[in-house]
Amino acid sequence: MDKSSVFDIALRRYGGRLHIPALDSETAQVYAAYSRYFDGALKWASATNAHCDWVDNFQFNALATVARGHELIGMFSGIVIRTQQYFYCFLSDPSVLASIGNASSETPNVASLRSLGLQDPTIYARARAPTDPKRKNLADALTVCTVMCIFFHELAHTTRCHLPFYREVIGATSYLELPATELTPEESRLRILLELDADHFGAFNHLGFWRMLYEGLFGLSPIPLTAEECWCISVTMSFFIMGSFARRSSEHPSHPPPAMRYLHLINRALSQEHGMYVGPHDVATKGFKTVSDWWISNERPRGIRQDALSEEMFEELQALLREFEFEYWPKLETHIILREKSIAG
Repeated sequence: MDKSSVFDIALRRYGGRLHIPALDSETAQVYAAYSRYFDGALKWASATNAHCDWVDNFQFNALATVARGHELIGMFSGIVIRTQQYFYCFLSDPSVLASIGNASSETPNVASLRSLGLQDPTIYARARAPTDPKRKNLADALTVCTVMCIFFHELAHTTRCHLPFYREVIGATSYLELPATELTPEESRLRILLELDADHFGAFNHLGFWRMLYEGLFGLSPIPLTAEECWCISVTMSFFIMGSFARRSSEHPSHPPPAMRYLHLINRALSQEHGMYVGPHDVATKGFKTVSDWWISNERPRGIRQDALSEEMFEELQALLREFEFEYWPKLETHIILREKSIAG
């Protein structure tokens, strides 16, 4: 059975594979373009055993699983539409990045702002694009960057062997990014550690791929931010969005707090020791402030507060990373070695 058929069967409970030819031509072109990005990213990352496709589900979610020997990544179709909605609202606000384009011609996208964060497609309002061409191009670029950020996070769950390791420890057969049911304390603890690992290695590969994509896509139509500035805004917005859609119960969370995840990645992105240096500190702080100011001014829920990025948060993060390294890494490394040998033949 080919990968597409396995994908459709394995993910049928979530909606199955999105049938792109059944969509209107404009929407179909968008999803087909992202599918090409996914395929190109898998080749770039030498993840030839993995297969990524769209799940016919309007929610903002994604998952990684293994079925019939195939490593599968399911990107829910709502990710593109909702990410675009956020960035179109973001760049339609004249106070956001006011030096880019003719910001004074923009007006806040009130209808779409009201529906941000809602998973119900019946009350979703498609976002109006920014009127200024430069700002629209930037919004589209940030959408691509953010969707690929989520993709590489899921790919990290696959290439870092989180799926067989999670199954060995917990007994689960799939890894839904935003779980639909409450987790046990054991599931919660392990997932928090695996999420930090996927954040790091996903972001590392995402930054490398994004730099290449940036040069190829936007070399002829320059956008007014560097690849690194786009990446910092994208990563920040990703955590804000994910936090807004996460389950409200925090007794046994599936992820570390968004502030901790942001702190984890930015700490690595500002250090030249981890291979993902983005530049001086102000590159990251400007991206965070731009997103945070917009988020707060529009009264969006569950954002990242500046005061949450504290020394105590950093110490807690370091304790979790040490726990992962000493308690879980030796066993996980065995899975990674076995996977690499299997792929090598």
